[in-house]
Amino acid sequence: MTFAQARRRLHALSVRAVLPGLHRTHRLLAGLKRPDRSFPAAHITGTNGKGSVAGMLASVLSAAGYTVGRFTSPHLAEERERITINGRMISQKAFARAVQHLLPGLRQLKQEGNPATTFEAWTALAAEAFHQAGADIAVVEVGMGGRLDATTAWERALVTMLTNVELEHTSQLGRTRKAICREKMGIGRTGIPMLAAEPDPALRREMKVIALQKRFPLFFSGSGNRDDMRIVRREATRSGWKLTCRSRRRTYARLALPLAGAFQVDNAALVLLALEQLAGRGFAISLQNLRQGLGKVHMPGRLETVGRKPGIVFDGAHNPAAVWAATQKWREAKEELTLVVGIMQDKDIKTMCRYLLPVAGNIVTVKPPDPRGLPARDLARHFHQLGKNAFPARSYRQALAQALASTPRQGGILVLGSLYNIQPARQALKNLRGSV
Repeated sequence: MTFAQARRRLHALSVRAVLPGLHRTHRLLAGLKRPDRSFPAAHITGTNGKGSVAGMLASVLSAAGYTVGRFTSPHLAEERERITINGRMISQKAFARAVQHLLPGLRQLKQEGNPATTFEAWTALAAEAFHQAGADIAVVEVGMGGRLDATTAWERALVTMLTNVELEHTSQLGRTRKAICREKMGIGRTGIPMLAAEPDPALRREMKVIALQKRFPLFFSGSGNRDDMRIVRREATRSGWKLTCRSRRRTYARLALPLAGAFQVDNAALVLLALEQLAGRGFAISLQNLRQGLGKVHMPGRLETVGRKPGIVFDGAHNPAAVWAATQKWREAKEELTLVVGIMQDKDIKTMCRYLLPVAGNIVTVKPPDPRGLPARDLARHFHQLGKNAFPARSYRQALAQALASTPRQGGILVLGSLYNIQPARQALKNLRGSV
């Protein structure tokens, strides 16, 4: 079977929909003879930061010499980016081989009138691919929520992790942060430590109650004196951050993190907490491994600088909390940017637009390349209602051309609103200015 054939069959036998539940994924994994049982996993949930945490954790474990599978979503340019082995996406040959093993299970579910979702198929596919690659450990990011997310069907978690909790997917996860928190904590397993970076004291109290009920230990990272992994110092550098953290075991001094955004320090502290837990479960990590792994981490589409004069930054911020965090530097400096914004219809669009106003000079809107993408004219109207003009572009090429034309060389352009914007914006910029 060729890669193209495998890809067509995978999509023909699954449905692109959100259907919470674990039974279909369990069926697929059982048909594959439970590849998820052949290696342990670190399982990550949360509203924002999951991808960055997964990237940092996988990078450090790889630097220590382990074979590390990483399953994340969505992809930026190529679907195979969702499944990586030691930082490299699965080959076309390995993809086709794993799909070949998965097809009987997909056919059976479809024949029964209960087809697997595309995400469920990819979840089982990742487990099979990691098994075939002889993975020592997998780093697995949920798709949405936790309790009923397909990834929670994976059985061998060594640690579970929760980055933070904000309002998102409220029709599926709940109308309050407390309700969403309960859904996300549903990845917790009895006796398996859960690690969390959520700073809200009220949510932490809720989390402690849930942990007691489900009988698993709970540890926190953050800036508080009682946190199990405490951020002692964060220093901005030209290339990212220097952070110092302290646990009950040791101090991690002046670790270099080449990622923009103060929130990445919070993500890194959670990763340090996870690495300490994994070290107690057979995954030894030296300080040299830690520095090497963090030092080479690269997260495309997360405050990624792709051009200068004018400065051009891509970010996948896709909800109000992420937009607020992504624009922090410019808000504090009281700088205005040219914004290229594309948002999905199921997001809190009004709040996201309102959070962008303090840094908004010129605004260009686009429609993300997905059926759920909000049309550019509709998004422009949201800005108009807030008293700010916005230009709806017909394409990413037109949007980037308009942004470049209206931005001085010493100014800046920020493309954000969804990870779905990143690849078409990158291609448009490449066509306009050369390779990015």
